[in-house]
Amino acid sequence: MIESQLSQIKSIKSPLQEIWPPKWFFSYSDLATLLMTFFIILATMLSLNIPLTVFADKKLQEMLSQQTIRLQQLGELTEREKKVFKEIQDLELEQIRTIVQLERLKEFADQIRSYIKENKLEDFIIVEEGKWNVKVTPLAPFLFEKGKDVLRPESKPLLDQIGGFLKKYPSLIKIEGHTDNTPIHTPRFPSNWELSIARANSIMKYLLKEYRIASERIEAVGYGEYRPAFPNDSDENRAKNRRVVFEIIPILEKETF
Repeated sequence: MIESQLSQIKSIKSPLQEIWPPKWFFSYSDLATLLMTFFIILATMLSLNIPLTVFADKKLQEMLSQQTIRLQQLGELTEREKKVFKEIQDLELEQIRTIVQLERLKEFADQIRSYIKENKLEDFIIVEEGKWNVKVTPLAPFLFEKGKDVLRPESKPLLDQIGGFLKKYPSLIKIEGHTDNTPIHTPRFPSNWELSIARANSIMKYLLKEYRIASERIEAVGYGEYRPAFPNDSDENRAKNRRVVFEIIPILEKETF
């Protein structure tokens, strides 16, 4: 009799057993497995330092499209499940966009370094890589004659390297003009401030004219003598303070594949 009662108890299903697992559970678990596999592969590629620009083509969209088809083949998705999957897919794409753009920026910095080395310009141009940007700093004597804002012919190959990158990949560029603290008083430049602004503007106009970069992506500012990189206490340091800084930042949110 006891065995009969136990058998009856076991045959009774709780409310949770009636609804679990829900029909979307297996689709969700498959999606979680796919995502985990993707990020494992991505982490492996990063650790091996494999260039990630291979993702920047139509194959990425095809991969995600096939992923969607495979998921849908598992069963009809509810609207909520479709929304969740779309959000995850968008997040995945955004992460890849960021990685690809930063990889491109790193390659650009390496190209500039190669250009500097090939042309023996190590004493005139500095390249600094930040987490989200690259700064290229040519000293003013490389770009301009003393006290002038007209570009020297020798400076244009470097500007062409920068312009080529900006035209090919969506990026913002900030051009900063700097001087030392030696006073300047000419009819054209009453102070160092005007000189620094004029030099930054000359470079901006060159890039706009030669490479037709969108105006909203580029800006020129002048700081005169007020943001020195070194103390103005020697001829060598004053020469280093006479400089133009190109700060290049990728436009991550506007990259499209």
